[in-house]
Amino acid sequence: MRKGGRTVSFHRTTSGSWGLQAGAQSTAVFLLFMTDDALARLRALTESPTGRRRPELWDQAAARFEAIRRADPGAPRADEAAYLLGEVYYERYHVFRAPADLDRAIAAST
Repeated sequence: MRKGGRTVSFHRTTSGSWGLQAGAQSTAVFLLFMTDDALARLRALTESPTGRRRPELWDQAAARFEAIRRADPGAPRADEAAYLLGEVYYERYHVFRAPADLDRAIAAST
């Protein structure tokens, strides 16, 4: 969620279905934990005044979402990870004012 041009919280949308699942469940559970961990770390980063100033922490956050996106490109979580990867770079731009971060934000979302 954004307020006043700044990200103030992150929300995850999920959906469910009834029926049989075969084969993909272990991957989905793995991606679920990866996404939860990445979201928790991103939330902690954005709430830490000192952490926000450390570019390597932003790079680590971006790498986590990129790993989720690449793990199963066709999964719904991959789309969510791509969106959040764009948010990481957008927030990084607001901290460091590097124009390349805006380019990365756009590239992650397309």
